[in-house]
Amino acid sequence: MTLFSKFCTAQGAAKILSGNSIFITSPLDLNDPFEMRPAWRKEHEENQFKERLIRKELTSGVPLFECTENGLEPIGTMPALAVEPPIPPNDQIGLSDDYNLKVFEVLHRNFRVLSLVPLVVDILQNLTISEPDETLMWSHYGDEHQGICLILDADKFNNGLKAGGYPVTYKQKRESLPPSFYNTYQNLFSPRDAAIVQVREAEFYQAYLGILTSKSPMWKYEREIRMIYDLAKLNPRGDFLEVSVACGDCRDTGIPKEKCTMPWFRDAVSLPPESVRGVIFGADCPINYVDELLPILSEERFRHVKLYSSSLHSDEYVIHYSEHDVETIRVYQQSYSEKIDHAKNHFFFRQGRETWSANAAQKGVNYHPPK
Repeated sequence: MTLFSKFCTAQGAAKILSGNSIFITSPLDLNDPFEMRPAWRKEHEENQFKERLIRKELTSGVPLFECTENGLEPIGTMPALAVEPPIPPNDQIGLSDDYNLKVFEVLHRNFRVLSLVPLVVDILQNLTISEPDETLMWSHYGDEHQGICLILDADKFNNGLKAGGYPVTYKQKRESLPPSFYNTYQNLFSPRDAAIVQVREAEFYQAYLGILTSKSPMWKYEREIRMIYDLAKLNPRGDFLEVSVACGDCRDTGIPKEKCTMPWFRDAVSLPPESVRGVIFGADCPINYVDELLPILSEERFRHVKLYSSSLHSDEYVIHYSEHDVETIRVYQQSYSEKIDHAKNHFFFRQGRETWSANAAQKGVNYHPPK
């Protein structure tokens, strides 16, 4: 049993659980744009200078022709191209993106990512105290503590290229691809032996994995584990699926997916019920979110799942995770929601009874209740 945690919104958790699947993300959609941009260093720029010199030599003096009604007619020769000297990285403004366009294409066409973190509760105990850094995970990925943390058994679903995933490395120096990856003209004079080409491609593949599994040390608190999926190795008839929805414009106008001319899609892998071992409700998860999830978790297929509430430590920046049954979870989260309702004056009296709106405890919701 290899357990990991997945922070998400309550709505996201409901879709994961009800659909028995979880999205795997294009590298181009990760939240830190540095991740998909390999470093462009002095040696890369010097290598490109060689590329420009070869291009000049190959094209200078090449005959030029004009297409006319009488056919091709010579109009002279190709002039010598200007060769720009190497530009120091500090003086480049967005230049590396021009060279990394192919990198973007390869990453999106071939790979998908599922980001997980180490287990945040001890499922053998009824009470666990969090690590201090977990409060940031809840804030950044758990909908500001209004969301959910799923406890997943990696032995029960497709882990992609490596069982148990790849621990992310946090380095001061950005990952890069070999300068030869960007070669065009120099490749014309490279050996074409199949064995050499195979070795080179294997080297590039490992370099891509290095890019996909490294981040800035600013993210070190996450201790992230990544499942890396090679789309060519996933079976569409097995545990891989494509989830499509109507595009944003069609959804705004009520046009269904079936009539949308350009539907959006996300890739996903199957997440069998037995792979879900626990669900942690965020400390600020409002009751209307809880009421969306508890009916799903009450189904027979999820009877084995352990449920936890989160409560903030009275003195320290840590969280208590307590195991409870379905009804206790609901009572606990409803009590929280009522406290926020009162604090925001979102409750009112109707026919002598205290009443509040279902979404009154959500963050960002403020209104004057009816008189």
